[in-house]
Amino acid sequence: MNQAEYDEQDFFEIIDHGVEHRNNFPGCGVANTRWMQVVTGIGESAMDAYNDAISLIDQMEDNGYILELLPAEPEFLSDEVTVPMHEDDDELVQDAGMWHRVSIRW
Repeated sequence: MNQAEYDEQDFFEIIDHGVEHRNNFPGCGVANTRWMQVVTGIGESAMDAYNDAISLIDQMEDNGYILELLPAEPEFLSDEVTVPMHEDDDELVQDAGMWHRVSIRW
């Protein structure tokens, strides 16, 4: 697992899981950690997945404070498409079930 972490004053942790098929992703939790909440976003790139995770936090009640602490664009997350693609009828399409995943714990 490709893990890149970003801690800011121990308020949150950003984990870049890389690309996994939905059937192989082991998940990301908070058991036996100092964290109380976790969301995992998916996308075609690390930044897409991060932005998806941000939107999940935005939908939660009483968690707006964490959005103020999170960076808009973490330096170690790329916007380069990392999801495998294949040609289908002369068109590039994403391999089914493959997503880049990024988790945020706080």
